[in-house]
Amino acid sequence: MVEFGKLEREIRIDAPPEIVFEVVSRPEHIKMWWSDDASFEPEPGTNGELVWGDRVAVESITVVDVDPPRKFVFRWIAPAAQLPDADNSLLVTFELEPSGEARSFA
Repeated sequence: MVEFGKLEREIRIDAPPEIVFEVVSRPEHIKMWWSDDASFEPEPGTNGELVWGDRVAVESITVVDVDPPRKFVFRWIAPAAQLPDADNSLLVTFELEPSGEARSFA
């Protein structure tokens, strides 16, 4: 049995939560900063994948929770040929909250 544990990190980003939410929850943005390709619908219960290289590494993901612009949660790193679920994968949670002065963009 594997104990997955918990990792936490707080990062301050000079952008409103609405923009950061799009960057961490949309496949077209994720493939610009993390994996080489990503395909999934950012809706709870949907399955998809993250791809590195020419499909050298492919990880299934399951979207768990979506609460724009505050939270995006998914599971990944499940055993081969299994979809990620609460018993076999890592849970990744992006919780976004504004800090400092509010900004508006024109």
